[in-house]
Amino acid sequence: MSKSKKDKTLLDEIMLEGDKRRAFLDEQIQSRDARISKLELKLGEEKITREESEKELKGLSLDWMQSCSELEALKIDFNYCQGSTKYY
Repeated sequence: MSKSKKDKTLLDEIMLEGDKRRAFLDEQIQSRDARISKLELKLGEEKITREESEKELKGLSLDWMQSCSELEALKIDFNYCQGSTKYY
């Protein structure tokens, strides 16, 4: 009977150790999941910021191209006017 009690005690200790390991691993998994969630949220925010920046940059590029076209038209008009004054 004494051997049986020792075996039961040993088995209880092994089970307790297994429960501790399981609890530790569960804690590690929860911590990892929390970090993943934080990183996913941050990634989503950065994606939105990047998309907004790209839209703004695209708008600026279009404005710049339009300004260049207007400047070219003004240069042509100026050159035409200069040519007309030389004629007179």
